Amino acid sequence: MTGSIPRRRYGATAAVGLASLVLAACGSGSSDSPTSGEGGGTDADAITYLHRLPDGEGMTPVSEIVDRWNAENPDSQVEATKFDGAAAEMVLKLETDIKAGNGVCLAQLGYGEVPDMYVKGLVQDVTEETAPISTTSRRVPSPG
Repeated sequence: MTGSIPRRRYGATAAVGLASLVLAACGSGSSDSPTSGEGGGTDADAITYLHRLPDGEGMTPVSEIVDRWNAENPDSQVEATKFDGAAAEMVLKLETDIKAGNGVCLAQLGYGEVPDMYVKGLVQDVTEETAPISTTSRRVPSPG
């Protein structure tokens, strides 16, 4: 169909759109223990990341992606924490942590959660900061 956006390009665009929002009040860490990425950087320069992504069969675990990133980027370390609760519980946790001044830097939110978090002032638009990053040049290939 002429004029339609291919599914892959649409997915990449959507991912970049979500990546252009980060949580406000990024703290120096969270009370949760990170699943990976503790070495190499200090709390001050670690990017804390909260997600609900599954580690199912045939999937690349977030911990592997973070380990690879941290190995290739010693000056920009990531500490990923998996949240095992429901999306609504994670949103409540994020809101509480941000208001307490110890929110994570990044959180994986679904499309349904982003507007509410944005209206509450709990996310920041970082489009300008991410503009130089190409989706193809920063992609981490899956292992194997």
